[in-house]
Amino acid sequence: MDDLSSIKKILVKCPIGRYSILESFDFLHNLKNDFPEAQIFNICEKGEKFLFDILPFEVHAFEIPPEKSSYLGIHHWIKNLHDIFNIDMYFDLEESLRSNFIAAHYKAKYRIAQENNLNKFVYTHLLKPIEGLRNSDRFLNLLNFEEKKYKIPTEEEVKGEVVGIIKPEEVENFFQAKEVEPFIFLPLSSLDDNFDKFTFWQQLILNLNNHKLIIWTEESGPSVDMLKEMANEKIVVASEMDPATLSAYFNHSVAVLSDNAIYSSLSTYYQVNSVFIPEDEALETQIIEFKGKVLKLKKEDGIDQVSDQLHEFYNL
Repeated sequence: MDDLSSIKKILVKCPIGRYSILESFDFLHNLKNDFPEAQIFNICEKGEKFLFDILPFEVHAFEIPPEKSSYLGIHHWIKNLHDIFNIDMYFDLEESLRSNFIAAHYKAKYRIAQENNLNKFVYTHLLKPIEGLRNSDRFLNLLNFEEKKYKIPTEEEVKGEVVGIIKPEEVENFFQAKEVEPFIFLPLSSLDDNFDKFTFWQQLILNLNNHKLIIWTEESGPSVDMLKEMANEKIVVASEMDPATLSAYFNHSVAVLSDNAIYSSLSTYYQVNSVFIPEDEALETQIIEFKGKVLKLKKEDGIDQVSDQLHEFYNL
């Protein structure tokens, strides 16, 4: 087995799509644990970089410009990207001809991917695919390239039962300070484009006014101004928040209510159960459960029924 202590720079070609990136968080977390002194670089698509800012450790993310998405464009982009050089290890989470092309450019000593018919001559370490494995486990399995450190379900186990989620652990008090009142976090999409949507959330907030609430929306506008008029000792409206602060609120909340699949999924990454109330039922399939559960409710059921269900879910 090779000595991996000299690894200083690791490049990851992340998977395509925001939800697939969320599924790679366990991989990235364990990658950092395995190589705590190494710098981690990520290549992603336009509009995805912000997701890596939420992680509790530094990841240097670089977005491929849409106009550089061709093979020739990527070649020129890499040649002019001077921030990534002398890479020791490369992980392919995209699993495409394009990510093979990127691997060939960097010539890292360790090039690691899941085996397929297109990459046998590109990578130094190839992991046998396990049929039916969920993405998060498939990505994590790449860290078993030298030795089997992480338990991954076998093909027989995958076929025999549905791979479950990890049971949520007890959520710590906010910043471990007893004097800070536990709160419910509401990260919401913009409420300005739909008055009915705003009215629903306004009523739900009023129904929860016995609890400490912290509300944040993606965009500032008239709806945020109206929410601020409701602010009091129990209702806090945060109209601006950087990724580090956003992750802190996820990490220390006792409950998360959202209309956004990404935020509902992220809450379970921090082991906080979430209630997801989508504007569009088609979005229900986009939820990812990490280390917590997501309860999906329908706005059409009415404010009273939704309130009863979330009170029961959280035992409020």
